[in-house]
Amino acid sequence: MLHRSACSSEDKQEVLRLREPTVMKPLRFWNRLHRAAMPGPIFIRAQDINTGRLRLDDLAHVNLPARSEGTRTRVFRHDILVTITGANVTKSAFVDAELDEAYVSQHVALIRPVLEDTGTYLYNWIVSPVHGRKVLETAAYGAGKPGLNLDHLRNLVVALPPLAEQVRIQAELSARTTIEENAACTVDTSGRRADRLRQAILKCAFEGKLVPQDPGDEPASVLLERIRAERAAPPMGDSGRNVRRERRASAAAAK
Repeated sequence: MLHRSACSSEDKQEVLRLREPTVMKPLRFWNRLHRAAMPGPIFIRAQDINTGRLRLDDLAHVNLPARSEGTRTRVFRHDILVTITGANVTKSAFVDAELDEAYVSQHVALIRPVLEDTGTYLYNWIVSPVHGRKVLETAAYGAGKPGLNLDHLRNLVVALPPLAEQVRIQAELSARTTIEENAACTVDTSGRRADRLRQAILKCAFEGKLVPQDPGDEPASVLLERIRAERAAPPMGDSGRNVRRERRASAAAAK
């Protein structure tokens, strides 16, 4: 929820604090309930939002006991999910589509905006490296094991412009995100093409097709056989070494 704390008349931008985000308290047998669920409601874990998006390609499920306190953290569209413990602390996701019955684990806080239309803007403020994420990371890594509590989320200050301005900001963010994703896709495609080209070059090199071949060159099989014979020959003393040295010198001069 949002609580108004100040209002700037200069830029018509409201400064608000988040209020009453909910987070599931750890259940005594939560892990066992998780493993036993087949299939049960969707169970959203911290690892499901560690990319900044809600990923449901590796679904886990949970069976909640009747009247469980976990039922109050059922996830709905427009909710914002924030990781509050572990290595991915502060990683967040915005629920932009309707879900089947789903709940968050005790490692994920659930923020539900009073006005659904502000959800996308609030999410982008929370993940902004110069606004929400900077504040939350400072709080999470202040001392001891990384982690956030409800007060850190409740007291997060958000500059909330008029709705029309939020829409314009979101449109610009979406356009820039699309450009970034397209660039990343191009880089990935170019990398795969470079790998294929490298393999093709190596194949040609080993097959002797990389440069024109001289029919008068000594075949590789003959060269290998000569090297084996020289290695198998017994030591010949200084005179033997001198002979081999002279042979190598003659071969070099011939080239």
